[in-house]
Amino acid sequence: MLRRIPELLPEEYFMEWHNYVKTNLVPTAHLSAAIYRMADNLDSESASDFTTSQETNASSHWMRFLNQRTDIFGFRAFSLASLLQRPHEPSSLCLSDSLITLLQKVVLEQAQILMQEFDELHRSWEDFLAPLRFDTWHDLYETWKRNCAPILDTIIVCVESYRNDPKWRDDPGRKPSFLPPSFDLRLALFTSIEKEEHARIAKEVLGLLENLTASGRPYHRELDQIKSRILKSVGTVVQVQIACSLGELRDSNNAEPSMIDFLRVDLAHWLLRRADKRSEGSTAVLDALEKSELMLSGWRKSKIEEFRMRGALRYNSATWAGLSEPSSPGSSATIWLSSSEESSSESSVARL
Repeated sequence: MLRRIPELLPEEYFMEWHNYVKTNLVPTAHLSAAIYRMADNLDSESASDFTTSQETNASSHWMRFLNQRTDIFGFRAFSLASLLQRPHEPSSLCLSDSLITLLQKVVLEQAQILMQEFDELHRSWEDFLAPLRFDTWHDLYETWKRNCAPILDTIIVCVESYRNDPKWRDDPGRKPSFLPPSFDLRLALFTSIEKEEHARIAKEVLGLLENLTASGRPYHRELDQIKSRILKSVGTVVQVQIACSLGELRDSNNAEPSMIDFLRVDLAHWLLRRADKRSEGSTAVLDALEKSELMLSGWRKSKIEEFRMRGALRYNSATWAGLSEPSSPGSSATIWLSSSEESSSESSVARL
């Protein structure tokens, strides 16, 4: 009933299921002891020739319901979060605003429990998040944006608040010993980006790049994930708009650009080179590319050779030794220099 006709059920039903989930995630000491005894009895019953099938089935029944700690959000398991992206038709059967608020509240409470017990429950984290991610196969973006995106935002705040708490950070015996990464959560919000949102998305991408470089850890995998997410989430026009927002040089005469400057120009160039001029609405694509020429002109005037090189290459990849690039995520092959540019490069080398 919770899965099929939630709009017809009283809120108490959902709270009962929530309490069942909490019981499995953080069982009391008495329940843990009972589960241990049942598991022990089940092993003994299986080994005994005198045990009736009814006794064995009874133990198995209770174990199925009370020993689901790491599988409570697993394959085929029901999650209250899944109701927040449920198609609501006809309109007379929509979930009420009060029920949606209740579901958001209990899902956040479950997230808090998982974070606090992350050492033991980290394998359940992805299963828990799955219903909160946007399903690209149906057209329910507004529903996801209204019901699920705020939950992901709040979880990000909670994770970072926990991670930056000196009491936890400076405690050698901290519990949990590690927390879920917030990068993947932020990336989950990059979906079905609307055309007018390109400036906001560029700002959020820049924030992600700053976090990645500030951590001091290798960030190549995360950078590839950002690229793939943008390609999957938006059309060519918006890709070019995001590229223009990222690649704007605040000070082209700056002789010492930061790592962020190199990364954002690299990402902007990468997006420009994947602009599909043959896609639908090609006129709009060409208009966006025309606007990008102003940015490329600024790169060519920069004192930084890396920026000048990308400005000169425009929509092509470098192919000479040391600068060739692998195929991009979601791309079939690298885009090579045009034959005229190759001839120009060869003649320049000959003159040297």
